[in-house]
Amino acid sequence: MTEKKFEHVKIEKNEEGNYAIISINRSEKLNAMQIQTLREIAEALESMELDNSVRCIVLRGTKDFTKKPSFSVGADLSARVDSKLDLNNIRHRNYAMNLKHNYYNLIEQFPKPIIAAVDGFALGGGLELVLVCDLVIASKRSQFGFPEIKRGIFPSNGGTQRMIRHFGKMKVNRMMYFGEHFTAEQMNEWGFISFLVNDDNFEEFVHEKAS
Repeated sequence: MTEKKFEHVKIEKNEEGNYAIISINRSEKLNAMQIQTLREIAEALESMELDNSVRCIVLRGTKDFTKKPSFSVGADLSARVDSKLDLNNIRHRNYAMNLKHNYYNLIEQFPKPIIAAVDGFALGGGLELVLVCDLVIASKRSQFGFPEIKRGIFPSNGGTQRMIRHFGKMKVNRMMYFGEHFTAEQMNEWGFISFLVNDDNFEEFVHEKAS
């Protein structure tokens, strides 16, 4: 069977370590995501669910060395969800929101462990993507947050509910109300990060833990 081609993600298998890497492949946009990006992540996971040679998934962002590193800065605000949808229509808007929400749920329900390998920005929908993973490995230069609040946009993919599982109400309120960026050290102190790693050792450490 011909392997499915993806436009927004890249798949690599590490045969030695028995794991696969799914990379969001939109580094020119700091790995900002569209509906297509989430769909391709879900489809890539589905293709590996019954593959016994893959015991673990690493989810990460690709890097453009002319820009700052980024796991994902969240939604690509320049993209239309669907040319047939009118986002001024509340039913159309609800459909679009539910579609995204469902992809996050599918990723969260994947039966094999997913490691979020965060090097750089994990913001908005990118942070919500980290929240549906099982482990978080982050470089010390990484930053987290929901800056969309400053644009009047509320996290709508289950992020608020998932954040409550990790932090107390007041920390979540701070994140939701002010749109601040939080350092990896802060998030580690709050118990969100599984492993906090020096920037220079990040790649090697991710490989070690995924193996």
